[in-house]
Amino acid sequence: RMAVVHPWLAAGGSEATAAWTAQALAPLYAVDLVTLGGVDLADLDRVHGTQLVASGVGRVVPRRNRLCAHPHYGDALRCAVFNRLVRRVAPRYGVVISAYNLCDVGFPAVHLVADFSWDEDIRRAHDVAPKGARGWFHRSALLRRPYLSWCRRLGRPSGRGLFGGQDMILANSKWTGRVLAQRWGVE
Repeated sequence: RMAVVHPWLAAGGSEATAAWTAQALAPLYAVDLVTLGGVDLADLDRVHGTQLVASGVGRVVPRRNRLCAHPHYGDALRCAVFNRLVRRVAPRYGVVISAYNLCDVGFPAVHLVADFSWDEDIRRAHDVAPKGARGWFHRSALLRRPYLSWCRRLGRPSGRGLFGGQDMILANSKWTGRVLAQRWGVE
């Protein structure tokens, strides 16, 4: 039994990766998509050209927190809550594949790094701050540091080192792979 996990399944690139990963594995394994958002497999099929419904892929939506209800705000908060919720369901699966960045499931997993929203130094160097109030939280260390600290506490990390060599970490591009190798020593 396998889980393909993604915090919010919609119409983006990492969402397409999650859908196609689930479909590719479905003929060989029992596969569930695990997400915070209310996922409609038929809609994912229409948007991404997959056949999840026909291939028997299941869906698991852990009881979500209202703080994570909007897909475009509070990425660190949503990922902290998502990691925590995924850890609750992860023991049901022999393999967990995160289709969107690192996901601390409490045991070795497969992770596809799609961006560096989880690494504050790299994010600040390469990510343009959004406009308005969201930009203040995105850039201001005075506001962002306590927010990120609160998110880390809320997420209750398992204490595992995801870069310790037990997890498989994949990059979505050569550039991402180079950054992972330089910053984290991951090949």
